[in-house]
Amino acid sequence: MLDFVRQSFKTSATSNGDQLFDDLKVLSTSPLPKSAKVFQPYKIIEQPKRVPSPKMTACHMLTYPYALYYCHNPDPENRVYEISLVGEDGTRVNAISSCHMNSNAFDADLAVFRMFNITPGSPVCHFLSSDGLLWVPANPSSI
Repeated sequence: MLDFVRQSFKTSATSNGDQLFDDLKVLSTSPLPKSAKVFQPYKIIEQPKRVPSPKMTACHMLTYPYALYYCHNPDPENRVYEISLVGEDGTRVNAISSCHMNSNAFDADLAVFRMFNITPGSPVCHFLSSDGLLWVPANPSSI
């Protein structure tokens, strides 16, 4: 995964040889505490904060006996938001949302189009799970 991210951003390991990326930051949705109900209604409690992301790499954990990620480079038109949520049981979650601003390339039979009565091309947003990682530039103006 780290090699894919490094190649995507054309960056290299830091001078001390660590696999750290001084010019990148990784975002993820905060994990739920064990006491929280997983499936419950959540409310947005603050104005979503847009994360400048002219380039990004998303990594999604796959169901496998060990940690295995599928990473890809979403369209640069996508927008990233940090969103504070609270569940009906009081659980707070700091969530990362990715918005695909142009869904023309999506399968027209995708359930999201029927669920929200929208057509391909419409913006489609979703939350990243707590085991997902979204890499963005630490300094977007340098891209």
